[in-house]
Order: sequence, then C-alpha cells, then structure tokens
Amino acid sequence: MKMRQTIVDIFGDVKNTIALYWHWQKDLREEDIRAIRQLKTASNMRRLLIFAILILLVQGSNLVVEIFFSQRVQTRSACIAVSIIMAFITLFYLCRYPFVVKGREMRFLHSFWLCFIAGTFCFGMLDVQEFGILENFYFIPFTLALIPLLESREMLAYLGLSTGLQLIYLMEQGCSVTLLQKTILAALIAFVLGQLMFASYILAKTAQFKLEKTSQTDFSTGLYNRRGLFERMAVFIQAKDDEASLALAILDIDYFKKYNDEFGHLQGDICLKRIADDLLAFFDPKTSVVARFGGEELVIVLPNVSNEEARAQLLACKRRIEALALPSGYPEKFPYVTVSIGYAIGVYEAKDFDRFFKQADNALYLAKNNGRNLLCGPEGFCIR
Repeated sequence: MKMRQTIVDIFGDVKNTIALYWHWQKDLREEDIRAIRQLKTASNMRRLLIFAILILLVQGSNLVVEIFFSQRVQTRSACIAVSIIMAFITLFYLCRYPFVVKGREMRFLHSFWLCFIAGTFCFGMLDVQEFGILENFYFIPFTLALIPLLESREMLAYLGLSTGLQLIYLMEQGCSVTLLQKTILAALIAFVLGQLMFASYILAKTAQFKLEKTSQTDFSTGLYNRRGLFERMAVFIQAKDDEASLALAILDIDYFKKYNDEFGHLQGDICLKRIADDLLAFFDPKTSVVARFGGEELVIVLPNVSNEEARAQLLACKRRIEALALPSGYPEKFPYVTVSIGYAIGVYEAKDFDRFFKQADNALYLAKNNGRNLLCGPEGFCIR
C-alpha cells in the first residue's frame, strides 16, 4: 500500500508540475512576464559565452588531432576545414558578445545556435560516411536540451530543423532503420530534458516574482503598496528622459469615515476595492502606477505627461468613480461616493518624492477645504 501511495504521489507531483509549467504566466503581471523572459535571455547569453569558449577549445584540440594523429585519410581534409570554420565562427561570436545591442540578444542567440547546428551537422555527415555512427548527430539535440533555456516552440523549431536534416541525410545514405529510430528517439529525449530544464528555471523564477508581487501589493485592493510604489517609480526614473515631467496625485475618498459608520468596515473595504478596480481598468499599468498609500488615500503616478494631460486623465478618473454610483455615506452632501484629488507635476528625481507628495497633499487639502469632490493642482486651480 505504501509503495502504491508513493507512486500515486509521484505522478500527482509530476501532474501538478506540468500544470504549473504550462500555465506559468497565470496571475503574473505583463511586466513580470517580460522581466522573466529578459532574465532567461540574460541567462542564455551567459551560457552561450561559456559554451562558445568550450567549443573553441574543443575545435582547437580537434584540429591538432586531425592534423597530427588522424588516420582517416578520406575525411581528414574535410574535418580540418570544418574545424577551422567552426572555430572561426565561434571566435567571431565571442568577439561580438560584448557589443550586442540591448534588445538584439535573441537575434544573436538564434544565429549562434543555427551556426552551431550547421557546423555539428557537417561533422555528423563525416562520421556517418566514415564509420556509420551518429555521435555528432546526438551532440546537437542534447546540447540544445542542456545548455540553452528554450521554450517549447523554440525547442521544437531547433529540433525539427536538426532532426529533419539528419533524417533526410541518413535516408539518402541508405542507413538502417535502427539509425533512423535512434535519431528520432534522441530528439524526443532531448525535448523532454530541455523542457524539464526550462520548467525548473521558469517555476523558480515564477515563485520568486509571485513572492515579490505579494510583498509589493496591498492585500485588500490589489494595488501596489508603498514598497511597490517606490520600486515602480524607480523604474520610471531610470527610463525617463532628462526633461520629462511626472505627475503625482493623491486621491482621497470623500467622507469615507461616515461611509464606514453607515455601512460597516466590511462594506467599506468592498467600496475601496471597487474604486481600486476602476482605477486599474482606467490607467495603463505599463505607463502609470496606482498604489494604496494608507487608509482611503490612493496615489497615482503618471510619468511623461504634460500638465494638461495629467489634468484631463485625473478629471476623467474622478468622474468615472462618481459614475460608479456607489451609495454615499453622507447623502445630505453627495448622493454617491465621490473623491477629491490633489496633484503636483514637474521634473522628478529620486530625492523629490517628499517635495512632490507635500505639494500634492497641499492641493488635496485645498480640494477638501473648497467642498470636496474636486480636482486641484498647481497654482491653486480647482475643477469639479
């Protein structure tokens, strides 16, 4: 019984791992998915560098063996030529490696692996002609499985290309069915090994990003918390132009204490979540940040906007929230839940948060003192 339960548990773990792998993008933000793929690309660049150095050493050794010790007279010249070509190509990529332009890494990686497949395939043809063996053919799929981290479509493309060429060549040479079967089996095993390697990497990174997301997210609303706000703003600062402006707004739900007194704190949390969801639907997460700063105060950050653009977006946001028609906790004043917003705008640096926040807070204070349900900004202007 224990053995049976152990086997069931193992298959259950495998099933769960496969399910996690195929749906690893679930519950991750788009920027997290892009970041994981960027990390994968960076890891592949490092792996390629190490592998290229090893290939260079192997081809150097191969040249020495072929020149001084090889007894294969018929293929000796061909082996020397292929070794020189592969060594030259690898050296070329090693020289280009430090100068790869950001964003062109995938093109660099794909071109290297295609050259590797072509060179190793040539060695494979020589081995088949001389000895009828497939060692170099086997080298291609298992190298692709164990060195780079390849997604399933990438692995299928590489294995399909290399295995298809090998099968065509073997059939043209009239090789036995056994060699054809071994080639196909090697490709299948390599695909499984490669996906296990990729799955272990992806699942580890996904768990890391989900943990980071949890530490940066407010549980009640799903918005960024203070830590997430500061980290996202740091990203915007690194990416912005020197003269680009940034708007920082503080949004406060009007008479929210009365709302909690009237409907209860649980209903207050639901109201806050409805507003947060509407803000997330309105503001593009790629180009803005919405965070819960504390209580019913939310912070909105809009990088690379003019004063007019910031005013238009924030005013539309204020009116959208009122249009939700959530019942007010102070119906004598407003029939529906409303918000007051104060914002500041200017060229922003990392040290400027306190200054920006103070200016936005002063604008919010002005909105509250002038009857609430207002948007107030620089130079004391207010609009309903």
